[in-house]
Amino acid sequence: MLALRFQQKPIVPPSYAPSAVPNAVKDTLIDSCIFELEQGRKYLIDSMGEMLLLCNSSSSRSRSSSPVPSSQASKPLSLEYIADRLDVDDPLYSFVCRTHATPGRREDAGMLQGFITATTFTNWQSDFRFDSSHSSAFTNPPRNDNSVDDGELSRGMQATAKLGDPFNEGIVYPHVAEISLLGGLKCGKQLVALMIDKLEAQRRWEYEYVCLQATENSVGFYERMGFKRIGCIVRDAPAPKEGTSPIVSSINIEYRTEVENETPTTIAQKFNCAVWDILYLNKPLLPTLDKSSKLMASTKIFVPNKPAMDSDAAKDCNSQIKWHSAADDQTPGQIAQIYGVDVEDVVKANAAKFKGLMHWSKLEEGTKLQVSHFNEIPWRQYTHWTFPDDGEEAGNSYMMARKLNRRRNGQKESSDELVATTIRNLKCRRIKVPKHWIPQEDPKEMGVMLGVQKDPKKAALLAPPPPKPPADAPPKPKNPPSAYLLYSIDSRNKMKDLPEFEGK
Repeated sequence: MLALRFQQKPIVPPSYAPSAVPNAVKDTLIDSCIFELEQGRKYLIDSMGEMLLLCNSSSSRSRSSSPVPSSQASKPLSLEYIADRLDVDDPLYSFVCRTHATPGRREDAGMLQGFITATTFTNWQSDFRFDSSHSSAFTNPPRNDNSVDDGELSRGMQATAKLGDPFNEGIVYPHVAEISLLGGLKCGKQLVALMIDKLEAQRRWEYEYVCLQATENSVGFYERMGFKRIGCIVRDAPAPKEGTSPIVSSINIEYRTEVENETPTTIAQKFNCAVWDILYLNKPLLPTLDKSSKLMASTKIFVPNKPAMDSDAAKDCNSQIKWHSAADDQTPGQIAQIYGVDVEDVVKANAAKFKGLMHWSKLEEGTKLQVSHFNEIPWRQYTHWTFPDDGEEAGNSYMMARKLNRRRNGQKESSDELVATTIRNLKCRRIKVPKHWIPQEDPKEMGVMLGVQKDPKKAALLAPPPPKPPADAPPKPKNPPSAYLLYSIDSRNKMKDLPEFEGK
């Protein structure tokens, strides 16, 4: 996605040194306070300076505790990425972890210890697939087979509904959530558990899966939280023909109501699909449609075609193109002779992947070249985000996902034992910040802990009152007159002596 950037107000640095922020207490977070922000976009944008410094501090502390070669060290979240996600993500769910005040030190309150945000998964590639069985799904080999999806997870995610314009708002997967930002000082496990718990309880969006893009060093952490490496592939789709709609949708049926007063609920029962999917697929045409809306006869309704969606998700995209794994020092010319194809076709088909490839180029052992179906656009590994200074081949993708257990029948906590236990062990304060909360409404408690004292105007409201002077203290001296006041007095005295101003 190419984000359009607009000038924003300057980033405000925190009023404390990042090195002074203590790590959260393991498991309990007893010296911290976690806030759930209902509509926290503006607050998070105002806190970008703190978030960036926290990520840098967390990365620095990790390197000092377990040194790794600089070539293997993962980069902390960049300011560009944080700004893009806070600007684009909609809806935006978030939790923030901050410190409590220590006795006698009110200024210790509100130091940022961690944050997490999540949204609905969206991408801007019309030919995108969740597919862990494809040969291009994992260009960077997994560390162990137990951490990799066997295909069941990707098939389930691919078979969910989707709708959107890849040239505008993007293609939205309403049943797939995405953890977009995470940073923390020993509180990441608790923040991820809280976010999973929130996503499972969502009613507006019926999330069934949650995914994310991990860094190389964080793959192990997410594996312990129940995530698995998942394959995502993409290919360059041709531009839509003039006069055709660029809208991309899951496979659906165009159904026309047969009788008066049919409702989306009865239609969903007829086609054995979720009524929520019918409402979502028809939202652009019928924005006020709900599950009990009574429709006129012959009303056009798009209904998800579940059998066709399941069949598409199980489709093997590897069955067409053949690949050759080169021996050491083998050339494209020798490979072309083995398969009886034109070497020009071999070089042209693989030139985009291997810059400068020629007939006589000597290849390293294991290099894969396409040797058939040269007119077919090949699939490649999908990368959700790359850094501005990365080259074309630098973006290793570590997409990970896990199944969510949706709450049903008044269930109060997650059925996932790891998530439920992690939340039960918390001993910190948990506060749900209202949608329209204003810091000035509660300056002594919530405002201080949420760190809004960095704003000078709010700092005056949040600061403790000055101490009263002792009774025997001398009176405060008056401020000396200004130069303008002295000039005005002198001019007035001179004007009094002039005849025309006599008596005035």
